[in-house]
Amino acid sequence: MPELDKDVPVDIEADQLSFDEARGLYHAQGKARLSQGALQLTSEKIWWNQQTGDVEAVGDARFTGPGEVLSGKRITYNLRQGTGVVEEGEAYWQEKSLRFSGRRLERLGPNRFRIHDGRFTLCDGERPAWSLGSQLTDVTIGRYLTAKHALIYVKDVPALYLPYVMIPIKTERESGFLMPRVGFSDKRGTELSTAWYQVLGPHMDATFYLDHLSSLGTGTGLEYRYIFGHEQR
Repeated sequence: MPELDKDVPVDIEADQLSFDEARGLYHAQGKARLSQGALQLTSEKIWWNQQTGDVEAVGDARFTGPGEVLSGKRITYNLRQGTGVVEEGEAYWQEKSLRFSGRRLERLGPNRFRIHDGRFTLCDGERPAWSLGSQLTDVTIGRYLTAKHALIYVKDVPALYLPYVMIPIKTERESGFLMPRVGFSDKRGTELSTAWYQVLGPHMDATFYLDHLSSLGTGTGLEYRYIFGHEQR
């Protein structure tokens, strides 16, 4: 979640509010809310250490920021370092349709998470079309998700076991090899097709093909695509 902006004042509301001046510790209890700018934390109980930046929220805790939500039974977080732990919680990024939940969510950095006994999906809805479950999952938003001894679920039904899986968590296009294709036919013989996808800019890309057919020989191909405007494609 975003760090607190030191130039914007912090606002705390609750049914009961106390302050330990010697420790710089605020304790808010009963419909507690801490906010600063676009950042807001709500819970039944909130402790905020003004000196260290540590925040602890217990009881239906919910952390919201620009385009992202972090919720759970208990949240401990350091607002200065941007790291923390969510117990029995969930994280959601609306722009990426990215959601993961688990027994314990650790935020190791601005875009790095570790999920213990949890699920991950890129589908919206309470019952996503697919999800991936694992005892330990590492997620770097904008890069990759890796998991060991993973189960892929269709709805809530386990469908496939994978000893190791890596999934890209990216919204931007990236150059690289596409999935190769292998086949056989009486006319072409054994077929092996490979392709390279190349990003040429925000409005252009291309695909280079190299195919080997045992009965016909080797062939190459090129696709070039551009969009300069709504009517120019």
